[in-house]
Amino acid sequence: MKLILENWRKFKDETLNEVEPARRNRPYGRDSIPGAPARSFTVRHPLNDPGIKSNRGFEMSRYVVGPNKGKKTHHNGIDFNVGLGTEVYAAASGIVTTAQADDTYDPENPESPNSDPSGKHIIIEHPHTDGVYTTQYLHLSELKVGRGATVKEGDPIGYTGMTGAANGPHLHFAMSLRKPAAGRKAGWLDPALFIRSSPKD
Repeated sequence: MKLILENWRKFKDETLNEVEPARRNRPYGRDSIPGAPARSFTVRHPLNDPGIKSNRGFEMSRYVVGPNKGKKTHHNGIDFNVGLGTEVYAAASGIVTTAQADDTYDPENPESPNSDPSGKHIIIEHPHTDGVYTTQYLHLSELKVGRGATVKEGDPIGYTGMTGAANGPHLHFAMSLRKPAAGRKAGWLDPALFIRSSPKD
């Protein structure tokens, strides 16, 4: 347990610039988090209702499904609890680099290299002066865009589902800095520190 906590503190310091991660059931949006620094790169909420809260945030927690079932590990995004088929929107303008339209997850053989716990999902790259950010949208039921598509912030890209290693309908929304500019560090980011309070801001 001590080692897990030490690793988590190190990870947090390296990737979150020592800013406390958002707690579950807190309204999401950078403006609602005391002490959150101003960001040169921000995103809109991936759903149309910025008041939607999550049952899991960017934190250490025990997985209940999938290949890591029962293990205490890092949850690299935010899970938004929404009904099946809720429309999902591009959080920022960019290029779709992954549009996985098939659910290849096999609960009987989750360790198989062909078994993807992300289910149907989309990854979008967003070039910026900080480097190349990504936004990721997992466990979708249907995709509306394909690989290589150029999307604008707010474009509809798919619908929520429970594909992959999911035990209920939700949107897992994650962010990372994949290709950092000089002086920046690559790694997972807490989306709550980048989401603007209103989708239309």
